[in-house]
Amino acid sequence: MLLSRLKQLAEQKHHVDEQIEREIADEREITDEQIEIQAMLEAKAREREIAAQPHPPDYSPVEEPEPEALPIPAAMIHHEQHPGKRHGTNAVSSKSRAEQLAGADWSIRNRNLNRARNP
Repeated sequence: MLLSRLKQLAEQKHHVDEQIEREIADEREITDEQIEIQAMLEAKAREREIAAQPHPPDYSPVEEPEPEALPIPAAMIHHEQHPGKRHGTNAVSSKSRAEQLAGADWSIRNRNLNRARNP
């Protein structure tokens, strides 16, 4: 008789344990749903705060006056012809070839810049 009562109590305990585990699982499920709902509510609140804030100032580019056009240097400088000096077709200054090319590059860059500004 005591043995049967012990078995009966063990079964009841087992059923109670199962019921407690189900209730805990249900509570976890409810808690997860509550967390999701809370996250959605917080997201909506942030959206409302952002919508209520004034918009940032407009930083669109302001039209600026065009810069002053730079003078275009000549690639070669011709000197006056002096009597007693050789007067050939190559009467150029004593600029080095590199200086002459740099002047030509500058002239080309300036011309391309002007074309880009005034198509």
